[in-house]
Amino acid sequence: VVTEGVNGFRFPLEADGTPYADAVQRLLAQPDRYRDACMAAFDHYAANLNWAVAGRRIVEIIARRTGERAR
Repeated sequence: VVTEGVNGFRFPLEADGTPYADAVQRLLAQPDRYRDACMAAFDHYAANLNWAVAGRRIVEIIARRTGERAR
């Protein structure tokens, strides 16, 4: 999930390359903001978008559906 200005940028599907280039230029001009966005994206990945998290969620869903406790 992209949170505008926090861990990335969102653009309309019909956007040409200009808004993308503008966003890259803004980040290149602000290295601290770029670093913060990179870390926010990584933190979101680490908390939500990896196989360990996906596996835990699947185990929890199966446990709820079968009435068993998740390990």
